[in-house]
Amino acid sequence: NVTSLKASIKSEMNKLDPAEVSTACGRFRHRLEDILEAEGGHIEKLSYIMSNKLSYSK
Repeated sequence: NVTSLKASIKSEMNKLDPAEVSTACGRFRHRLEDILEAEGGHIEKLSYIMSNKLSYSK
């Protein structure tokens, strides 16, 4: 049911590291900007990392 689903989602959300969520949200905006710049076309992950000097630890 919906109540159980909401409770499960909230429980899992509370397990997330706030710093990781913040980092992911910050990267997401840059990726959206890259997609807009590419007029909706494909963007390469490697190009994105190199152009924004990001590295992934995972």
